[in-house]
Amino acid sequence: MKVTVAGIEFDNNYYDRKADVLYLHAGDPDAAVRFDATPEGHHTRYGEDGNLVGVTIVNARWLFERTGR
Repeated sequence: MKVTVAGIEFDNNYYDRKADVLYLHAGDPDAAVRFDATPEGHHTRYGEDGNLVGVTIVNARWLFERTGR
């Protein structure tokens, strides 16, 4: 399944139901060379060109149920 967020198509994704964490990657997860964290506690990964290639969303189900998006 592909997930599109802000125009980025994440074709490699996994949801860990027990931990309530959603992992989204555009292409190979090992392609990330730079990592960062958001103020909300999520994690972002960037490729060599500086483009976003991955996002880890913590408390994904809880956030979706709370906000509906």
